[in-house]
Amino acid sequence: MLVASDRVMISGPMRGRKILLNNSLELGVGLLALAAGGYVLTTTILMVVECWTAVPFWDQWDNLILARDKLFSHDIPLDLPHWLFWQHNEHRIAVPRVSFAIDRFFFRMTNEWNFFCNLAVQGALAGWVVYIALRGGGWRISEKLLIIGTVSALLLSAMQWENLLWGFQIAFLGVDLAAFATFTAVAMGRPNVTRLVAAIGIESVAVYTLSSGMVVPFLAVPLAIWVRWPRRYVAVLGVAALALLGSYLYDYHTPSHVPDPMQAVARIGSVLSYVTNEIGDPFGMVFSAAQFDYPKNWGWLCGALGLALFAGFAVDSVRRREREGPVPILVAAALFVVGMELLIALGRVNAGESLSSRYSSPVLLFWAALVIIAMIRLRHGNLRFSAMAAILAVASALALYQPSFVALGRAWTLPRLEATTALLANVDDPEALVRVYPSPSVPRERAKLLRERHLSVFSEEWSDWIGTSLADHVRLSDPARCRGGIDQAGAVGASDPAGWRASGWASDAERQAVPMRVVIADTNGRVVGYGLSGFPRPDGRRGWRGHFRVAPTASVIAYALLDDGRTACSLGQWSGPA
Repeated sequence: MLVASDRVMISGPMRGRKILLNNSLELGVGLLALAAGGYVLTTTILMVVECWTAVPFWDQWDNLILARDKLFSHDIPLDLPHWLFWQHNEHRIAVPRVSFAIDRFFFRMTNEWNFFCNLAVQGALAGWVVYIALRGGGWRISEKLLIIGTVSALLLSAMQWENLLWGFQIAFLGVDLAAFATFTAVAMGRPNVTRLVAAIGIESVAVYTLSSGMVVPFLAVPLAIWVRWPRRYVAVLGVAALALLGSYLYDYHTPSHVPDPMQAVARIGSVLSYVTNEIGDPFGMVFSAAQFDYPKNWGWLCGALGLALFAGFAVDSVRRREREGPVPILVAAALFVVGMELLIALGRVNAGESLSSRYSSPVLLFWAALVIIAMIRLRHGNLRFSAMAAILAVASALALYQPSFVALGRAWTLPRLEATTALLANVDDPEALVRVYPSPSVPRERAKLLRERHLSVFSEEWSDWIGTSLADHVRLSDPARCRGGIDQAGAVGASDPAGWRASGWASDAERQAVPMRVVIADTNGRVVGYGLSGFPRPDGRRGWRGHFRVAPTASVIAYALLDDGRTACSLGQWSGPA
């Protein structure tokens, strides 16, 4: 018969083994989340590198600058400061335009700087969110790994392909970073003049990055009150908010395509439904990639759950009088996203933007904030492991469907390659050019200035080959080195009687790789067109598409460029209709 001391001796080792098992399971969860985040980060970077394009896209054509004091996208010459603050739709994008100017004057308008900034901004936001979450200490290693991995999977997910693969979208990404930085400046550390100046400066960046940034200074004021800033500092923040609003509205013109917000307010139910849809957008995109029925409905339910959780966390934070630590910053960031989506809904409630890659970026910050707050609230309770498992499920789902998002990003980029070859070959192909701007005449006319100044797609040496002998630029190799050909070619039509579209496939047999570039020459060896690879084909190969300009009865030969463009290998000949 066991006495009490015997029972204690038996239960002690059993309890120790249970604790060890729980710790091992939690560490496994953390490592899996870290692996998911690392995978998402790596594949997103590879997507951006692979899908990089120099050709301007959509709004970029309206924001080009060719000289320090001129902007040709308007009928009148503008000095640089005026251009910086020139209203673009409902936005004043002075900060992104500084980035565009850097790309123009230091990177030949190739989008290299813009694409780098897109990745760097999201990476900085992810790192900042993790730092704010973990800086208080007391976290277990498994919890740290979970937060690092999940925040990385959320904020660097390729579901944001539209923002990451479009140089103009630094505005959409930058406003989130500026907002989070503002709230950090207000709520982290003791208030002082330096912190006050920093908060006003950073919120000004948010305001002049995107119109939704105007929410930031008006959230900074109540946040400063909540964390007990001195009244004089709060007053200065309030004056700064009003001054920023006044400067933003000075000479403001409501765009014709933007509906009257007061009409949207009258449809408050539709506005709230829109906001709920957008908050659930990341889940809706995952459900869509998973081929669920009615993904928008599932996304709406997740959005409603997210808003309910946010409201609960916010009320709980007020009840606890939580004025220090990461929670006030995270609540402010989530509230900013809700305010941002509300502004978007007021202007675009009729546009149907649900499940849009563009609008997923700010909402991913919203969910990252909720994930961290949930971990803070549950880390010391009995539900800690359940919460960790649920958060791991989110990170795992993002990693599982990351290839689908990457594929969507690649497919979204491909039409711009066709516009690129049309511009390089100087072929007036409205069907290709409309894919980079609604009016094909805009890229056609502005490309002339880009060509003169060797900018954008004309910044590389091969853009000058048109009309010259191919042999003057490359060494012609043995045709046996590569395989491929021209599958078909068709006339562009009335817009350009000498213009042709072509498609085919190419393979570097020696290196077992697909050449990315193709040059098209006439039978005399004179360069008449260009092609770019990456297009899917029914046979599984990655084909190329391009453009060339010749007389209707002429013949052309396609050449794959190998050895970093130093060698050309013949792919085959195509003869025009008799």
